[in-house]
Amino acid sequence: MLALIQSASEICDRNLSDYDHTAVESDLVLTQDESESIVTDFIADLRAYLVSRGVAL
Repeated sequence: MLALIQSASEICDRNLSDYDHTAVESDLVLTQDESESIVTDFIADLRAYLVSRGVAL
């Protein structure tokens, strides 16, 4: 029973974070330049990781 209560508590905490009412639209919107930078950095990091694991690109 304790595990069920603990599990329900964790779900409630996750739901609260999913629906944070203090967020504003600008927290969720990126400019094109910001988006491109994030994607470019991700691809570079991914490429470096794959090469370090022996994957030929």
